[in-house]
Amino acid sequence: MKLIKRMISLAAALCLATTAFAYSAQLSDFGFSFSAGAADYTSEGLSLKYEVLDDGTVEIDKYISSSSADIEIPSIIDGKKVTSIGKQAFNQCSSLVSITIPDSVTSIEEYAFVRCSALTSIIIPDSVMSIGDYAFVGCSSLTSITISNSVTNIGEYVFVDCSSLNSINVLNGNKNYSDIDGVLFNKNQSKLVCYPNGRTNDSYIIPDSVKSIGDYAFYYCSSLTSIIIPDSVTRIGYGAFSDCSSLTSVTIPDSINIIGAWAFSECSSLTSVTIPKSVTSIGVYAFKNCKSLDTISILNPNCEMVYEGTICNNYNNLNDSYSYTGVIRGYYASTAQKYAEKYNRTFVEIPGVQGDVDNNGLFDVADLVTMQKWLLSEDAKLISWKNGDLNNDGRLDVFDLVLMRQLLVKSMYD
Repeated sequence: MKLIKRMISLAAALCLATTAFAYSAQLSDFGFSFSAGAADYTSEGLSLKYEVLDDGTVEIDKYISSSSADIEIPSIIDGKKVTSIGKQAFNQCSSLVSITIPDSVTSIEEYAFVRCSALTSIIIPDSVMSIGDYAFVGCSSLTSITISNSVTNIGEYVFVDCSSLNSINVLNGNKNYSDIDGVLFNKNQSKLVCYPNGRTNDSYIIPDSVKSIGDYAFYYCSSLTSIIIPDSVTRIGYGAFSDCSSLTSVTIPDSINIIGAWAFSECSSLTSVTIPKSVTSIGVYAFKNCKSLDTISILNPNCEMVYEGTICNNYNNLNDSYSYTGVIRGYYASTAQKYAEKYNRTFVEIPGVQGDVDNNGLFDVADLVTMQKWLLSEDAKLISWKNGDLNNDGRLDVFDLVLMRQLLVKSMYD
């Protein structure tokens, strides 16, 4: 529901700043359909609006009414084949319980069945090749769905906020998608596309084949308390675990490079998290309004964080303000320290890597070269002089350089 509100708010803001013509065009971009020359179809208590497409086939443009809660869309209208369910065609049709789509249909467009809250059953025929973005968002009574062999493209956020959905089944012959125990993946299972948020399991182990967790993949999975991410994963997508309100434990492996925007936002039971040194970027709002979060440790000294709302456990929507009463742990002179100081957060220094004067989380020959240039007054920058003070006398000199060489030699033979 929150995702839908974000979309609607964004559409409204854009529309206020434009002319009447642009108003229609921009709404269309966000899934609001405006048809030119739409015609009416009425038969046996079912009333629809439709549009004839350029290829002479028909797109269902809008559901008007029906005398039954169980409807069957016709395959032929006025002698023309029905090939498409249009954008928002059945938007918020809360009285519909069952819909049968004919095997003439090849595409289900964006937002086609958004917020059909009573829909429990829908038959997607083998003819359908494409399911558009947000197609079934908010279908809160839908318990299962089967993806046929013909489907080659499933858009973004198709099953978001389907709170009763416990199984997404893919037929074995599908060339682009698969499922493991009702969880949707791409064909080779390198990407987890959607974990049905109607499941009641309290834990889930992501398979080792997975390299990326898709955008909003676990959105609103309120029963999950623990998720194990394998070290094969390199990316956590936009909003991937957003609103997992029971999630108390998540281990982010060293393989992760990017944590997307909103990734753990509204995870109100999450108490602590460690961001490994492999992570180079934490997206905006990634830990927004994590009410129980009291400690976040960031082990990459140069991890990118650019917005106040990225880490907060209290968001005030009245004045759009963010606060964080917990602790941010990180290295001296790190981006974590700069972030904490900029936004008035409590920062606790993690002891740095001994010898790591360039503050990249590693001690290697590059640090030795940098230290030597600095001592010779050449153009060299010590980002973290503390890490170079190996004899702990509060200053940097040739004695620290000698100790640094000894440590490097020792590490070569260990």
